[in-house]
Amino acid sequence: MGTQRYAITERAERATSELIALIRTFYVENSWYSTTRDSPQCGMDGVCRLRYRCSGLARQFAQAGKRANCPPVTEVCSSIASGAHGVKAQAWTAIAALGLFAGGTARAVECKVRIFEAVQFTTCRVALRHESLQLYWRDKAGKPYGRLLRLRDSLASRGETLAFGMNAGIYEADLSPLGLFVVDGRELTPLNRRSGFGNFYRPPNGVFLVDDAGARVITTEEYANSRPHPRVATQSGPMLVLRGTVTDSPVMDAKSTSLKIRNGVCAPSPDAAVFVISNAPLTFYVFAKFFIDELGCREALYLDGSISSLYAPQVGREDDGRDLGPMFGVVQ
Repeated sequence: MGTQRYAITERAERATSELIALIRTFYVENSWYSTTRDSPQCGMDGVCRLRYRCSGLARQFAQAGKRANCPPVTEVCSSIASGAHGVKAQAWTAIAALGLFAGGTARAVECKVRIFEAVQFTTCRVALRHESLQLYWRDKAGKPYGRLLRLRDSLASRGETLAFGMNAGIYEADLSPLGLFVVDGRELTPLNRRSGFGNFYRPPNGVFLVDDAGARVITTEEYANSRPHPRVATQSGPMLVLRGTVTDSPVMDAKSTSLKIRNGVCAPSPDAAVFVISNAPLTFYVFAKFFIDELGCREALYLDGSISSLYAPQVGREDDGRDLGPMFGVVQ
């Protein structure tokens, strides 16, 4: 009986993952991923497919002994069933609810969608006591992975599952890290203290690292002076937040009109790292304020913009739009 219940739960959670992806692509992006499969019941009719998944989800979770009436899910499914339009706002909420609901328990990698200053963000919190956060750049042949999905497939070929991935800092044209890059305690590229043009060089820039003391974000100068021995580390810039306030970097002007998709990272405690990507273009200033006002982070580091990418199946994200240099990953 236990084996049967486990199998039912597995099917229910797979249905949830598919529903997340369908809601996101149809109602949020208004498009279909090329990998989306036809449904024998509905073909490529998006509304039909969503209705079918909603009805099946409740039935499968009931068989597994779990409740499937999470309010945001119910609201979106009701809108779909009635043929209502304009459910994008509900869709983002449901994506987050479905991602957390699927497992039934707290996740060591927990992703959710949040709204701040009328902008939607996806946050992924990695519990470092339970998961090993890794950095990736090149495969065994020395070739850059380049895409999160290539990293996923490479890991899968070794029997490993990528649970979370994100671009991990600004890089050169050949996809090599522009600054410090440490993997498994080995420094593959050194700390970059040069001056130059571009966001990386906007003072202050900094380093995200995990060592024996845990995770933290520090300035490049602090890293140079303290000489830590990290297990993983990546350098980027500018720092978004320093000692609990928005940094005085010129790009942090509250009146700026430069709007980009952006991603960054902070460590609210030594045992956790929180990765953030905006789901819509925004300014550096609003992005920095999110880390302070919503996450309570005293330091936060900008990772990149425009090319910002996320792999988080639990919230239906499998970004594959641009070539990337270094990447974060959590493997299960």
